[in-house]
Amino acid sequence: MSDIFNEWLEDNLRHYENLTNAVVSITQSLLANHKVPYLTITGRTKDKASCVEKAARKSYQNPRNEMTDISGVRIVLFFESDIDRVCKLVEEHFAVDYDNSLNKQDLLSTNEVGYRSVHFVCDIGETRHDLPEYSGLKKLKFEFQVRTVLQHAWAEMAHDRSYKFSGKLPQHLERELYLLSGLLESADKGFDRLSREIDAYQKEVSEATSHGILEIPITYTSLLEYFKSWAKANSYTVNISENSDHINNLISELSQYGVTTIAELADIIPPSYVKVTSSISSYIFGVVRDWMIIHDPERFCRSVKIDWLIDLDDINLYSKFLKKEQIEFLKEQDFFTPGFLDEN
Repeated sequence: MSDIFNEWLEDNLRHYENLTNAVVSITQSLLANHKVPYLTITGRTKDKASCVEKAARKSYQNPRNEMTDISGVRIVLFFESDIDRVCKLVEEHFAVDYDNSLNKQDLLSTNEVGYRSVHFVCDIGETRHDLPEYSGLKKLKFEFQVRTVLQHAWAEMAHDRSYKFSGKLPQHLERELYLLSGLLESADKGFDRLSREIDAYQKEVSEATSHGILEIPITYTSLLEYFKSWAKANSYTVNISENSDHINNLISELSQYGVTTIAELADIIPPSYVKVTSSISSYIFGVVRDWMIIHDPERFCRSVKIDWLIDLDDINLYSKFLKKEQIEFLKEQDFFTPGFLDEN
């Protein structure tokens, strides 16, 4: 049997390597198309020595059929609720061998904690069997592992790295193990719940601002949602970066300026701003800073800690809104630079 299996591996491992790469690529596209965020999608193909060792250790009689994880793909997700979404995609887009697939969490009794992950055994499915790009992959089995970041952390510590917390431990160590594993499981559910609450808050803010309800504190979410709504309502083209550090800096500047609610922000928007600046390419940061400066340049310079510069292009823009003495005031500030100096 071992000679036959060795020969079969020699002939087929390259197909499994192609299978692994194909499944990773398909899965990346699936999750991107369905807007499922993920940490990693990784694949691995067992080498010949690993296959032979496992076949011997498991006493397989027919390793070609019994070994279903020569090719393996692992999907690590951020949130527990996304596991169900990914499992559904796997079931819809691959042929699942349910007899060899399992949910490790279902194997834990109500008083147990430990390794939690969903395992699917699949092939690429009949719709792909005859496609040239999947030539040679027909009916080859591979294994999916679907888990969250925290489930992955536990698996790395307790399973994959052979730090296996199995067997009977002393009572104090067993208690510590249960506490730590329970904390991870609780944190997993907590992060998932928080994510859903943030989504609900984002939807609530979006609906409120679209209906003119603006007495909302300025937060990362409310600022972005209001700005998107304002830009859409005014057909205003602008780059809305969602870099959290930059947005938080902008929120800090607004607070220093004295603007802490969406209503207060709406009140400082210059009436003709869209008409005057519609042809200028800009970012959310530049637009909101324009609003503050144009509304009250003295207050802005007096109150806001500024670590960026304005140049002559900015001054020319502000001159369409401000008085001459206000423009001269801005040109006297340290954050104004007339342009690059000729060093020659």
